[in-house]
This record gives sequence, structure tokens and C-alpha cells, in this order.
Amino acid sequence: MLTDTWARLPAGARRALAGPKRWLRHQLDRGKPHVTLPPSVSRLDAASSKVFLTDNGFPHSGLRLNRRGREPAGLLGDGAELENFCAELTRSLLDLRYADTDAPVVDAVKRTRDLYVGEYLDQLPDLIVEWNESRMLGSAGCGNPAGSHVAIRSAAIGVVEGINTYCRTGDHRREGMFIALGPRIEPGRLTRTASIMDFAPTFCTFLGAPLLDTDGQPIAEIIAAGQERDTNVEGSEANNSATEFRRDAV
Repeated sequence: MLTDTWARLPAGARRALAGPKRWLRHQLDRGKPHVTLPPSVSRLDAASSKVFLTDNGFPHSGLRLNRRGREPAGLLGDGAELENFCAELTRSLLDLRYADTDAPVVDAVKRTRDLYVGEYLDQLPDLIVEWNESRMLGSAGCGNPAGSHVAIRSAAIGVVEGINTYCRTGDHRREGMFIALGPRIEPGRLTRTASIMDFAPTFCTFLGAPLLDTDGQPIAEIIAAGQERDTNVEGSEANNSATEFRRDAV
């Protein structure tokens, strides 16, 4: 209720009340235990749940399996039991449809073990749910209620419906854009898709400190611009040194 009211205030009022809001939040939180788990986990009856939601954002939900030997109250054993449960859960999620259009609610369900490797894999969600992003949603909490009512159905759950009151109507998308600006970087656009994994090695290489053992690769077009800049700077310094030497000789 308070979040919805705050979202409806004019921007000027929110700026003016930002200080009192922080003070009130501090007063309300005083004496409360510090809970780091999201409500989907902290309010969960783990002893009777085979899977639970993790805090993974909105476009891609994360599901963690309640595995024996890993979770304090694990229920699922490894092997066929776990695999059969994952297959059944995946089918149930892919069966979800919007009640008004019959469009799928979920695009894909993926196992993180098929996407990533490493010693900390168990700290990631076990399943990633990719929601269908084609449906335009609204929010009753940000002054545009059109499309905020959502009804989802399947043979397993019947019809589940609710109103989106969150302050956003969406979130970050998988695709995005990046802009590079600097000396020798020519105007234009890449004709290929660059991975976000390429940014760190690009920045480090551009600054003369190559980043080794990474999944990404330096973006060649930006690196080429940096190398041309460095060559021109070195050439200018050499010319200046030669000029100074000739002056000294004269």
C-alpha cells in the first residue's frame, strides 16, 4: 500500500520527501532481524516443498531444487527421481497459457548445468524460466492500469489471475545496445552482436592491461581505434623529440 502511494506521488514531491522517507524506513526497520533471503524462500515451508523460487529478477526466474544432501530439508534424490521431477515441472511450466489469448506464458525452461560450468554451480538456480516477453503488460501502481490484469491457465492449475501493482511494467531485456565514444572511433554500427562478456576484456585491453582467462573477447573495432590512437601519439612524441634535438643541434 505504501509503495503504491509513493509511486503515485509527483516526481517533485518524491524528491522533497526523500529524506523523511529514508528516516521513516530506518525507524520501521529498527530492531528487525536482517533477512537476506527473498520472501519466496524465507516464507517457504521447505520441509514439504520440492522446489522454490530464488531472487533472480523478473524476465528470467530462477528455481532451486530441494535436493537431499544439499538443502537442510532436502526431498529430492539425485538420479531418476530428480530428472523425472525436472521433466514434469518443465512440462507444467510450458503448458501455461494466457487465458484471453491462449499464447504461451513461458518461452523456455533451461538447466543451468547445460549453460554454465564451474565449482560454484550449486550456488546458481537449478532451472531458469524464460518468460514470454511479447505480451505488453501494464501496472496499476504507476498510473497506467491497462494490461495490468493477468490471467493464466493450464490443465494442472486451472485459472490463476491477479493485478500487477509493481512500480514497473517491465524490466531489462536480454538484447540491448552499447555506445563507444572516443578518439579514432568512427561513426557507425557493428554488423554483428557483441556479448556483454566482451566488455571487460575490451576495456582492459584498451587500457593496456589485457584480461586473461575470460569467456569474452576484446571488441576488435574498439581495440583497433585505441591502437591507432596510441600509434599516432607515439609518432607525435617521436616528432617532438626530433624537433627538440634539431633545435639543440642548431
